[in-house]
Amino acid sequence: MNKDIPINNKFPYIKAEFGRSKRLMVGICNALLIIVPILLVGLIIMLINNLTTHTVIVYCLVACMFPIALIARHLATKDLIVQSGYTLILPILVIIAINGSIIAGLSPIIGVSYSLAIIVAGMVIGPRQGYFIAGLCVLFFILSRLIVLSGVLPVLTITDVIAESVVVIVYGLALAFVAVLSKLTTQDLRQSLDEATYDLLEANHKLALASEMKSQFTARTSHELRTPLSSIIVFTELAIRGTYGEITPKLKGKLGNVLGSAKHLHNIINDLLDLAKIEAGELHIEEAPFAIYDLGRTIQTTMEETAHQKDLEFNVGMTDDLPTRLIGDESRVKQIMLNLVSNAIKFTDQGRVDVEIDKHGRDHWRIVVRDTGPGIPENRFETIFEEYRQLETASKDANRKGTGLGLAITRNLVEMMGGQISIESELGEGTTFEILLPLKTTEVLPVEG
Repeated sequence: MNKDIPINNKFPYIKAEFGRSKRLMVGICNALLIIVPILLVGLIIMLINNLTTHTVIVYCLVACMFPIALIARHLATKDLIVQSGYTLILPILVIIAINGSIIAGLSPIIGVSYSLAIIVAGMVIGPRQGYFIAGLCVLFFILSRLIVLSGVLPVLTITDVIAESVVVIVYGLALAFVAVLSKLTTQDLRQSLDEATYDLLEANHKLALASEMKSQFTARTSHELRTPLSSIIVFTELAIRGTYGEITPKLKGKLGNVLGSAKHLHNIINDLLDLAKIEAGELHIEEAPFAIYDLGRTIQTTMEETAHQKDLEFNVGMTDDLPTRLIGDESRVKQIMLNLVSNAIKFTDQGRVDVEIDKHGRDHWRIVVRDTGPGIPENRFETIFEEYRQLETASKDANRKGTGLGLAITRNLVEMMGGQISIESELGEGTTFEILLPLKTTEVLPVEG
């Protein structure tokens, strides 16, 4: 890497820009190595009849551009781009100024040559250095004109035809150089774009592989954990029931704590497995008839005790016009409702948590979970659905800590079913989650008994 170009992490394309400048500098030097001999031969032919000290100086100065281009190219290949640019441009500015001053009628070559120098400086060694070169060009041009007008130096007088011919040749070479420079720039831009695209595709491929390996590791590890954990839950429940003999109330309470922790860990592992399946595209939504009223009652009985432990009112309400059966994935609908209800209970310290299930439109069914908790800031509505993300207040409260997967999984499940999830919240008033699911049904019957 070039030592004279500072590396700044804020500019991720610095490496590509450095490569572009290097390739362009090498290309310009190669072009000069071709142009300089042509220019020298042309000058020798035109000025051979006016062989004087001035003519020899012109020949020598033009010939010097060849080794200068070689040195600049060598520096560029060694990743010293700024040094290469100055090595090439500064001597050429002086050479052009002298030649344009000591030969009558050649001053027009100074302007066009200096314009090219400014363009090259800006493209190769950077805009700031380009401003510096532009300032030098103005200074050298003024000095050359003052020298010519003052008559301090003797001027080589040549015929107008030769002077015009030299100017035409220089302009022609300048145009050729511009064409070469344009071609080099276009090729370089295409190469940089191809390299950037390749790097991006390669990075995406590596990220995809890393994500897949992470998902596979999570799934395998979770499976390995779930099997012994299930045994712990089963044997702990048997011990609490007295299957292995009478136990003291104190031990029964401790075993209850063990059972609660084991079930909590079991739920976390299930969330990790679900997330791994979602990321791998292996989680499938089933379609089978299920009783919506039975599902509502299950949610009521499952979460009622948890709500009462926090002195919260909890109720699952269902309208009378619901069908007895819907067609969908009952286990996933249940998971969605449990995730939202458990979240609402966890973050609500007083008041109530309510669930409503009703029909919405012709073919959608609405599940609403409403709480009287602290509410969620509007700028965090999207954040809470991201994986492993929680509100700051939750992360500071030990009783509200979690994995941050529940809502992420919930939204993924809702979207996989073709539904929508939305949120409304007001700080200090509570939060409402609304889910619309396109569940199929064949008939609508009134509630029985």
